Amino acid sequence: MGGHRSYVIEPARRQRLLICIVMFTLATVAFPGASLCDGHFVSVGSGASSGVYYKVAKALCALVNRDPPATGIWCSPEATPGSVYNLQRIKSGELDFAIVQSDVQFDAFTGNDAWTGNAFKKLRSVLSLHPELMTIIARSGSGIEDLNGLRRRRLNVGSFGSGTRATWDALESSLGWEPDAGVRKSALKPDATINLLCSGDLDASLLLVGHPSAFVQRQISTCRTTLVALDGAQIDRFMWGHPYYQRGMIAASTYGLEHDVQTFGVKATLVTSADVEDKVVFTLVKAVLSNFEEFKRSVPALETLQVSQMMKEALTAPLHPGAQRGLQEANLERGAAVQ
Repeated sequence: MGGHRSYVIEPARRQRLLICIVMFTLATVAFPGASLCDGHFVSVGSGASSGVYYKVAKALCALVNRDPPATGIWCSPEATPGSVYNLQRIKSGELDFAIVQSDVQFDAFTGNDAWTGNAFKKLRSVLSLHPELMTIIARSGSGIEDLNGLRRRRLNVGSFGSGTRATWDALESSLGWEPDAGVRKSALKPDATINLLCSGDLDASLLLVGHPSAFVQRQISTCRTTLVALDGAQIDRFMWGHPYYQRGMIAASTYGLEHDVQTFGVKATLVTSADVEDKVVFTLVKAVLSNFEEFKRSVPALETLQVSQMMKEALTAPLHPGAQRGLQEANLERGAAVQ
């Protein structure tokens, strides 16, 4: 789709040269005598620039970038189509780090689903982040009250290359719906769906997002919509076959709803490649752990984050040695992971 053009990342060498020129100019003012082009310029793939992933990547890089001459590292958040795209670019070396859904991380490392025969065995875990819940926003009066209510309806399932799209495809394939009884899919970026949902040109929109979400609040405030529960026998069977998903709930108080909304979801995770130097990974981990409370306050979705969760939940790929060093210095241990 043409909408993907704004996400295209330039080849790593060219991108880092451009960043180097700009940041060197700025750094000579803030840090006289600094030579940032002798250091490391690292990129963190995220998601749409209006989404939670980008905000988290931006907050992470802001912590890393406080003293580049001392660390020799400058961090740049990058807007991308999402999790699948991010892992493909880490594998090719065009990204150094990325925020990805835990289910997509699982598939990539184990060679499951879209990664069958092409497992990313150099994938490494860094940190587990916030929970993300499957969130279906339906137009009021659409009659959509549960998963089956989506059949033959117009549903935005997210852009190609996004983790949201990958999760929906996995769920839909488990339902056994006949081809003509499935949803009528759109592949739009979230910002493009608000007016379409309000005008009736879409029946529902799917997000995999941390809550509270500014986007969800904006949609609810723009026109009459409702959140659809995802529970029951169909979801039970799906989760039984995919143990990396977790049950969750969107509290009514979050958006002024009449009742809590039951659903399920994943964890957002920070990952990298085994090829990235230990020092670089250590610097990112130390920046987060040394400023943990500030990091939590930077994005609403991170408010309930706990250090112990960051080290053990939803991390399928082995921990990068640089992350392990960061945990050891903070006197923390990593929990069990799928090997």
